[in-house]
Amino acid sequence: MELNEHIDSLLSLLAQAPGHLTFQSVDEIDAHIRAERDAWDD
Repeated sequence: MELNEHIDSLLSLLAQAPGHLTFQSVDEIDAHIRAERDAWDD
């Protein structure tokens, strides 16, 4: 298995995991972190 195939397999696994562990953009990461921080304040 080549490196690209391993990366694709890993990304597929993460995409299917609970909690949406992959992000499509920096904006998605930022929104996720902000939501986590807001949850701590509640």
